[in-house]
Amino acid sequence: RPPPTRKIDDFDYIGPDSLLTKEEAIELIEAFFLTMHPFFPNIPLQLHDPKELAEYPILFCAILTVSARYHPFDTLGLDNGEDGMRHIEVHDKLWVYCQKLISQTIWAEASTRSIGTVLAFIIFTEWNPRSIHYKWSDYANDPELNNVNARGSKNISTRKDEEGLTGVGAIRRSDRMSWMLTGSAVRLAQDMGFIENSSKVFIVTHISETTSAMNMNQRSLLAESFSVLNLNLGKIENDGNESNEDYLGNEKFYLNEILPDEESKLRWKRVFENSENDHDNEKNFLTDWEREFLNDEYVLYYSNKKDDTNLAQNHIPPFPLRFSFAQRAKIEIIRIL
Repeated sequence: RPPPTRKIDDFDYIGPDSLLTKEEAIELIEAFFLTMHPFFPNIPLQLHDPKELAEYPILFCAILTVSARYHPFDTLGLDNGEDGMRHIEVHDKLWVYCQKLISQTIWAEASTRSIGTVLAFIIFTEWNPRSIHYKWSDYANDPELNNVNARGSKNISTRKDEEGLTGVGAIRRSDRMSWMLTGSAVRLAQDMGFIENSSKVFIVTHISETTSAMNMNQRSLLAESFSVLNLNLGKIENDGNESNEDYLGNEKFYLNEILPDEESKLRWKRVFENSENDHDNEKNFLTDWEREFLNDEYVLYYSNKKDDTNLAQNHIPPFPLRFSFAQRAKIEIIRIL
């Protein structure tokens, strides 16, 4: 696996005299994956490690932003300020910072066009920023909002043009924001080819796009892809034989790209050959978790290793994506909706 090229300390809002210390950032990330992510588990396991997550600046910042909102620092053993509201200040400032990164994505800046950006957009549709309840001055036309490291400054939430939005007003604004962010996530995923080569991105974009379309009383733009999706690829028959001879095709492809030397590739080739020839499927076939991990590993670290254009669509697996049992269940539920 390629080593990380970015460190947690490299972010300008992390440091001893910055908005967050490195230790505080790690605590917030761990709290997110422990208490929030299980309710919408679509971030690859590899990125649960803060060191690996740092490779994706928008996703890194998005996780810190929502985690700071829902985790008062004192509950994590961190300093929450004299008024007990430091976590809100951190959340507000990080949301302003995220808006800048989102703007870079909209203007097609290459450094922000990654699978992490797709997942960051989706995160904000599930866990809205506090600004959903207010109309703030925009970061682009209010210079006072641009200093992310200024501590003790006037709380951003006081910069509102009218009374806070609650009840139905907040729900409608949340639906509109989710509709726009999901659309951006889908377009980026299509542009970069992630929908075709990542089962997680396929699932999360379809779920978010379908639900946000329903909330806005609109037709889902991805509905047609469900009609041509075959969920029975590689189905195992009752007699133990495969109904699809390419059942392990993508996994062979992933390992061929991931493994560093011919000896390792040959060893795994023998494992797959034994699996294909043995009818004891439960013993030899890869589990759903192992399939997902291989797919994520390939997409995150190897799909564009020889491509300067950074287009994952140039490295689509040779066979259709295969979905885990849980993923197929989610697809069926969305089809019903």
